[in-house]
Amino acid sequence: MTGMPQKPEVKYDELEYLPEEIFLFDSRPFTGVAIDRNDSGAVISKMPFIDGLEHGIARAWHANGRLSLERPYIHGESHGPAMNGLRTIH
Repeated sequence: MTGMPQKPEVKYDELEYLPEEIFLFDSRPFTGVAIDRNDSGAVISKMPFIDGLEHGIARAWHANGRLSLERPYIHGESHGPAMNGLRTIH
């Protein structure tokens, strides 16, 4: 695994998910940020990846633009508490 960026940002549905819990882009483990947008084009979620694994702070937003969720990931595993709006969840 290289860790070299392939493309900094892609649509989440452009990633291929393997049963080994690895996400691919262009048949290679993805490093970058996967995003989802609503019908008006506003970003509703961002998930960072390194070498095909979720790694970093995943974020999601409500339709009104308020932060809905923050969840940390390390090497594909949810790590530590998540923030759901103003509350910490485990």
